Amino acid sequence: MDASATPPPQFLDANDDGIPDSAETTFRFGLDNLLGQSEHTGNLIGIYQDDKLEVRLIYNYRSEYLNSYRDFVTGNPVFQKDTGFFDASIRYNVTDNLTANFLIANITDEKNKSETQIDAAGTRYQRSSFLNDRRLQFGLSYKF
Repeated sequence: MDASATPPPQFLDANDDGIPDSAETTFRFGLDNLLGQSEHTGNLIGIYQDDKLEVRLIYNYRSEYLNSYRDFVTGNPVFQKDTGFFDASIRYNVTDNLTANFLIANITDEKNKSETQIDAAGTRYQRSSFLNDRRLQFGLSYKF
């Protein structure tokens, strides 16, 4: 996708006096990234299904994207790094009325990482790293 846009002005100046209205409305480095939009995204899903069993393997990928034009502390732009998540689900029809479900999300314990840009040359440093944790879910469904 084309993930670019017209950059915001260097700063907001409502009264046209050449002075920024506030520090919160100053945008650095003239980035033309479309806020929140990745250039590349993809989903790959493998499915097996018969009368009793359904298995799904799912991989979702998203390339890096501009998360914020200005960090609330430094005022610098923040980029979310590219990431991919691998999930799986299994459904088994025990009887015509009873179904067992199992889901595992983030099988590989993928981390979400962000970086902040510190200069016009594009130099970046890690800002944050979050682990979403692997999540397991089990359930039973019964049709009356």
